[in-house]
Amino acid sequence: RRRTLSASGPGATARSTGLKATATTKALQLQLQLQLQLQLQLQLQLQLQLQLQLQLQLQLHKRHTVITPCKR
Repeated sequence: RRRTLSASGPGATARSTGLKATATTKALQLQLQLQLQLQLQLQLQLQLQLQLQLQLQLQLHKRHTVITPCKR
């Protein structure tokens, strides 16, 4: 008889439960990481949109000031 880790019994159950818990934790960590990355991407996108908006507003403002030059 060769000594192998028993595939049944309390030891094996605890081991498989532990492995499942570890896998679940890792999966959750990955999910969280992905969510954070998405959040960052969205924030960057929002920032870019705001910058574009500001640039457009500035351009419009400049055009208006060009149309009506101030008299000295």
